[in-house]
Amino acid sequence: MELGRSFRTLFSAGELGPEYAGRFDLEPYQEGVARLENAVVIPSGGITKMPGTEFLDEAYDEERDVRLLSFVYNQRKAYILEFGHEYLRIWDQHGDVVQVFDEQASSDAQPPWHEDDLFRVQMAGIEEYRVIVCLGYRPRMLTLDPILEEFTLTQPEFDAPNHAIWDHLKFHEAANWPAVVSFFEERLIFANTPSRPTTVFGSRVGVPTAFDFEHGVDVEGSPEELVASDTWQHQIATRDASEILWVDAYGVMIVGTSTGEFTLRGGQTGIQADSFLIRPESTYGSHWVEGRLFGDSVIFLQRYGKRVREYVYQDLNSPFAGSELSIVNSMITESGIRETTFMQDPYPITWFVRNDGVLAAMTRDRQIELMAWGRHLTKGKYLSVSVLPAQDRDQLWAAVRRTVGGDDKVFIERFDAFHRSVGDGVFLHSAVVRESKGEAAVDSVTTEDPLVIEIQGHSYAEGDWLLFEGWRDGSVFRVNSVSGDDLTMGWSEGDDVDASEWDDPENSVKVTEVHETVDGLDHLEDEDVGVMLDGGLHADRKVEGGEILLDRWAKKSIVGLRYRALAETLPGLLDMVNKMSRIVLRFHRTVGCQFGDTDETLREMLWKTSGKDPFIGPAPLFTGDKRDLFPGKTKRSEGFVIANDYPLPWTVLAVSIEAAVEGEG
Repeated sequence: MELGRSFRTLFSAGELGPEYAGRFDLEPYQEGVARLENAVVIPSGGITKMPGTEFLDEAYDEERDVRLLSFVYNQRKAYILEFGHEYLRIWDQHGDVVQVFDEQASSDAQPPWHEDDLFRVQMAGIEEYRVIVCLGYRPRMLTLDPILEEFTLTQPEFDAPNHAIWDHLKFHEAANWPAVVSFFEERLIFANTPSRPTTVFGSRVGVPTAFDFEHGVDVEGSPEELVASDTWQHQIATRDASEILWVDAYGVMIVGTSTGEFTLRGGQTGIQADSFLIRPESTYGSHWVEGRLFGDSVIFLQRYGKRVREYVYQDLNSPFAGSELSIVNSMITESGIRETTFMQDPYPITWFVRNDGVLAAMTRDRQIELMAWGRHLTKGKYLSVSVLPAQDRDQLWAAVRRTVGGDDKVFIERFDAFHRSVGDGVFLHSAVVRESKGEAAVDSVTTEDPLVIEIQGHSYAEGDWLLFEGWRDGSVFRVNSVSGDDLTMGWSEGDDVDASEWDDPENSVKVTEVHETVDGLDHLEDEDVGVMLDGGLHADRKVEGGEILLDRWAKKSIVGLRYRALAETLPGLLDMVNKMSRIVLRFHRTVGCQFGDTDETLREMLWKTSGKDPFIGPAPLFTGDKRDLFPGKTKRSEGFVIANDYPLPWTVLAVSIEAAVEGEG
C-alpha cells in the first residue's frame, strides 16, 4: 500500500451555483465550493473568516429601516451618514455621533426622506459639499465646515436662464426634482426629472447650482453666446419608453437606463452644449441601484436587480466590454439586491445587500482573473452597508435588524479589521469590547488601616478593581475612594482593607484595572453570547439585566453573538476518499477547525500543539498542515464541510486527502 495525496481545492472560484454541479470539465469547478459562508476568498486562493462586528448604538429610530452612505472630505475627516425616516444622523470614523438632523431642526434643514424611499437616495459632490436627491423629493445640499467640523443641511436654489423655455432647469421646483445625481468634468449632473426622464443636465463648470449661460439669453430664450463652461442638456434617445436610473464616470460618462446603457462623451474640452457624442453600449437594461466605478470597472445590476454585470473601459473608440459576474452563481443574487458598496483594502470586495437580509460578497481582481462569491449570515438581517475609507483602513459599517426580547430593533455596527492579533480581533457579532484602563506603577504603599496607595496622574475611579503585581501578587482590591493621587483600597464597597499587619513591599508594585462583569449588553438581553477573555476562550453566557458575570478576572473581554464560518466542497473533487483516508488542511494563522459530512456531523479537528490546549488562555496562532481521519461515511461522490465557530481567526489555504492506494506489483 502506498500513500497518495490529492491537493485539489484552492477555493479561488468561491461559491458556485447548483447549476454547475455537473460541469466537472470547467476550470471554476476545480477551484470552487458548493457553499461559502462568513468567509471571503483572498487573492492567494484561500479563504479567511470574516471579522465580527462591534455594536455602536441602536439606530436613531430603532424600529424603522435605515440606509448608510459615506461622506469623505479626507482620510482624517470621514463620516458615515445614517439616513432614516425623516432624520439624518452623522457618525465620525471613530464611532461617535457628531450631529443629528431631525424634526427639531429648522424647516430648511429637516430631512424629508421616508423609510420606503431611502434606497432611492443618491448623493454626489466634491470636497466639502454633497448634493442629495431622491425620486419625488426636492434636492438637498449637505455641507461640511472642515474647520469647525460641523454640517449644514439646506435646500439650494438653482439658477436657470431667464426665460420660460428654461424653467425646467429650476430643479428646486417640484415639477423638476431630479432622481439621479452625479459629478463629471467639474459639473454637477442631474438626470431623470418628471418631465424629462431621459435627459442628462450638466451645470456650469465649477458652479454646481448654476444651470444657466454665462452671457445670458435673448428674448426668444436662445443663448447670446455659448462658451465651453456653459450648462448643457442632452437627451438619451431610446427605442422604447425608458428613464435614466444612474450616471457615473469612467473615462467617459456612463448612463444606465431601464432599457439600455449609453456613453456620453465630448471632445478635448469635455462635453458641451454643441459638442458631444451619445453612443449606445448595450441593451441589458439597468436597475435603480446605482452603477458605480469599483476598482477598475463599473459594476451595475441588470433590470430586475438579480444579475450583476461589469463594464470594462477599453479606449475612446471601442465599445465597453461587458460581462455577467453572477453567471457562476445565479442563486446568490436570486432574492434581488437593494444596495452595493466596494472595499479596496485589504481585499477588493464588492458587497451586495440582498432583499432577504443576507450579505453577498464578491472578491474581484481582474489582474489575476479572480472572481469569487460568498455569503454572510448573522442572527438577524443586514439592511444596509457602507465602506468608509478612513485614516487607518477601509471600514465596513452595517445596519442590522435583530430581534431582542421579542422586539425588532435596528443596530448600527462596524466590522472589525482583518488579520488582527488574537487578543484584539473581534470574531463575534454585535460585540461589546471591555478593555482595562491599563497598567500603572505605584509610587507608594501605606500599609495601615485602611490600605492606601499613591499613583501620580492616574485615571482610576471609585468602583474600579485593581490587580496587584510585585506585592500581594494576584490580589484584587476595589478602589473605595479617590483623593487626588491617593486611592483607598477595599475588599468591597464600604469594606476597606486593613493592611496594618502586612509587610511593606520590597519591590516595585504595579496595578492593572480588571473586571469580572461586563455590562452595556442591553441590546443582547436574554441572548446566549460568546466570550473572549484576554485572548482566550471563556464559556458562553446568557445576558441578564444587560450584563454577564465572568468566572475569572479579566483585563480585556469581548462579548457578542457567535457565528460560524464554513466551506462545503463540491462533490467528486477529492476522489481518493476511503475509510482510511486522512484530511489535510493547510492553515495560516488559525486557531481551531471542525469538519464532517454535514453541518450537523461536524467534529473537532485534532489541534493540541506541544501538549498545550490552545483554547485555555491566549490562543497561539498556527500556520502549517494538520491531519485527521476523514469522516467514515463520506463517499466518493459527496462533498464535505470544514468550519470554524470559535470567536478566533481561521484561514484555510488548501485542502488535500491522503489515502492508501494499491501499489504496482
